[in-house]
Amino acid sequence: MQSGTDFETVSSITGQSRHTLWHYTHASTDSINRAVSVLENFAGQCLENKTDGLGLDKKEKRKLLKSAPSVK
Repeated sequence: MQSGTDFETVSSITGQSRHTLWHYTHASTDSINRAVSVLENFAGQCLENKTDGLGLDKKEKRKLLKSAPSVK
């Protein structure tokens, strides 16, 4: 799980339910630090661009998000 593998893949390999995996896996210090870094970068970009979040209430932003390639 720490390598970033999704719950469904680990579940299918180990035979454990998603619920069991969720219950017994915990965030590492490294994964918490990575998440905090992502959130700090996002907040910094919002401040630089003087925006409030993703702006999903605006049609232009929704179109951009729909046309953006998905991240896997």
